Amino acid sequence: MNSLLLSLLVASAPVPVSVDGEGLLRFTRDGRTVYARSAALTVVRGRLAFRDAFVLPTIAVSDSFSVSRDGTVMVNGKSAGRLVLAKFAIGVALTESAGFLTSASRPALGYAGQEGFGWIAGSNSTVVASATVSSAQVVVHAESVVDSKTYTLADIADIRLPEAVKNQVGTVVIGDTPPIGIDRRVDRERIMVRLRVSGFDPTTFTIEVPDSAVVRRPSQRIEHERLIAAATASLRNLVGAQAQFSDLNPMPPLIVGLGDIALNAVNQTVNPGRASVRIEVLVNGQIATSRTVQLAISGAATLPKIGDMVTVRARSGGVRVAFTARVTGVKGPGQIEVTTQEGEKLTGVIVEPGVVEINL
Repeated sequence: MNSLLLSLLVASAPVPVSVDGEGLLRFTRDGRTVYARSAALTVVRGRLAFRDAFVLPTIAVSDSFSVSRDGTVMVNGKSAGRLVLAKFAIGVALTESAGFLTSASRPALGYAGQEGFGWIAGSNSTVVASATVSSAQVVVHAESVVDSKTYTLADIADIRLPEAVKNQVGTVVIGDTPPIGIDRRVDRERIMVRLRVSGFDPTTFTIEVPDSAVVRRPSQRIEHERLIAAATASLRNLVGAQAQFSDLNPMPPLIVGLGDIALNAVNQTVNPGRASVRIEVLVNGQIATSRTVQLAISGAATLPKIGDMVTVRARSGGVRVAFTARVTGVKGPGQIEVTTQEGEKLTGVIVEPGVVEINL
């Protein structure tokens, strides 16, 4: 097999093609499927043909086309289809008829480059592009950011190849882009395998991959300190303004997608000397992730017992009043119910020992 990166067969006249392997070209002739090991492809009534037989399945082409080693038929830089090859089991008899091969047996179908099918090759006179030059190389970036489901060679590398093949090599899909927050290592062997599967010979140029090369999705960092601040703010109304907080479990930053960030504190749990708060992280209004932070508490207001008398500070607009009331219930961490001398029940927050603040 000619070790070319890509053999382009130019349709300046009949384009000779053959299969370098066990596969056979497929055609339809007089309503019957026939086969050939080689053919001079031409355009007949807008369809790819050989003699009086049309390529199977039908590939519509113009008068100018090319065929790559993996059987892709290109028209004006766009794929018009791909040659489907047939492979018969060992021992199956093939009969020659009118320059074609026929068989009553059913073959396996596949594409050039798949195991056992071989590659598409052309005559020496039609080979017009080769990447066997000393300067040909692919240099993978140390870090690549890709915002799509899969990533191609062009997404992660500087491709220094002849223009005739550079764009086609660049479209080869190397793998799946990892989830947000995960770096996926770029492996040289994987690149070589993907190139071979796509019909290219990676031994005709050099591939440089840094040891630490990775691909990742676009993202932004949320420092753990921002989560602590959100949790602390949510606890102030529960344990009093005088309370002091310290992080019991420092953690690395969160990695989320790009967009506007909002932090919501939910599920606060307060116990003597400590608290936990789950922080939901929203990106563009959608929950992206969450983290529970653990905090030590010192200087928190002491909750009064039912029956104790407390001072109530009430606010109503710009007016503030103070009066005494009796504790008649506990509504939650830092929140208590008091009953005034007139029998009115109010709920407030402990802001300091023996003092409850209420917004009317």
